Amino acid sequence: MDVRDAILEEFDAICRRLGVSYVLYAGTLLGIVRDGCHLPEEEPDVDVMLIQTNRYRDLENELVKAGYTAGMSYATNGHFRKGGVLLDVYMSHTDQHGINVEPYLKTLGSIEHNSKIYLTPFPADKFLEAKYGKSWRTRQKGRKSPD
Repeated sequence: MDVRDAILEEFDAICRRLGVSYVLYAGTLLGIVRDGCHLPEEEPDVDVMLIQTNRYRDLENELVKAGYTAGMSYATNGHFRKGGVLLDVYMSHTDQHGINVEPYLKTLGSIEHNSKIYLTPFPADKFLEAKYGKSWRTRQKGRKSPD
């Protein structure tokens, strides 16, 4: 199992315990939707976006209790590390490229990955096109990560 899958599963369990909803986001969403796995990257990461941003501090406390090291937190996202993986928790529903994610969160989609169901923006394909362009379905040569 990819270490990022273990991080994603642990994050999911913590969110379920707290009643916090989130969606797969950015490169994690792209890799799982397009390739069925995480994107190959020099620095492995997991990207998620909280739906209830007011629960960030509760989540942060639980992640630290679970052995994550809290890194920089910004108004838009927080960074956590465990097992050599960066967990990027986004809170802003407008991403760094100015794309408003809110319309894609009104109804949520889902995707199965490693026999688990994860929530996604809906429709995921339209969101990925808005974020990465019409060619999002094709891996770009020479590019390891979309962000």
